[in-house]
This record gives sequence, C-alpha cells and structure tokens, in this order.
Amino acid sequence: MLHPTQIIAEEGQHTIFIERKFDARPEQLFTLFTEADLFIQWSKPDNTTLEVKSMNCQTGGSFLWHHIHANGSRFSFYGVYHEVLSPKSIIRTSEFRGLPDKLLPVLEVLQFEPMQDQQTKLSITIYCPHEAYRDSMLNSGMQAHFDHSFALLDTLLKSFN
Repeated sequence: MLHPTQIIAEEGQHTIFIERKFDARPEQLFTLFTEADLFIQWSKPDNTTLEVKSMNCQTGGSFLWHHIHANGSRFSFYGVYHEVLSPKSIIRTSEFRGLPDKLLPVLEVLQFEPMQDQQTKLSITIYCPHEAYRDSMLNSGMQAHFDHSFALLDTLLKSFN
C-alpha cells in the first residue's frame, strides 16, 4: 500500500514535521535507520550514492555520511546521537556540510509508533535555528528527497517479509 509523506511547516515556526506510515513493525523500521549496511540502501536523494564513514547509532555515538551525486559533487552530514531507545525513538543533531558557509546543526527527533495491522507511524520533528533556515531546507527539495528515499525504504521492507 502506498503511504504519502506529509511535511508540515507552520509559518512563524522553526520546526518541520514529517509523518509517514510504513507496512512494518517498529523493530523492522528502526533497524533500517540504525544499521549502516541497510541505511545506505535507502537513505539517499535520487541520482546519488551514500557512503557511510561512521555510524555508531547508540546514545552518545555519532555519524558521518557522504552523498555523492552522479555528477561527482558531494555533500555530507555529521551528527551526534543524543538518545537512542530501540525501537521507539532516536534523538540526534545533524549538521549539513558542503557549502562555503558553515551551517548550524538541527535537532531531529524520530519516533516509531506501532499501529494496527503491523504498521508503524514514523514522526520526525526537525528543530531549526530560525525560520529562514527551515525554509531553506524545505526549498532544497526535501519533499522529493523523502518521497524517493521512503520509496526505496518500502522496497527494502518488502524483502523482510
């Protein structure tokens, strides 16, 4: 079943709310967010590959991954896992690297909520430093990125069944 990705950003706020249902149990979905060999198979914009340099998904751990575009350009994300509660939630910071100016990190809260019929609702709240920062993230193709990545994630989840 196709589940749409909802992205909500209320005017005057610094937050982005992302919500999506998946046909999987929370434990299955959580694993795809925390195991590097699985994460690289779905968490990438279209026409890119994902290279995970480090991914220690536990409280106090950190990550560094690079997206490499088909044209050779690359950009990176670095962050710290502040709290990882399997299979319920992940709280992490994420810092975009790849632009001439340094950007401030954002705080991301991911929640995996069990639902009926072996489904899970994923809720992601992203706290940005200010509204213009948030709007820049939204206008960089966020909807297309999540639609593409979550379609890959759905395909990967089918292989678990």
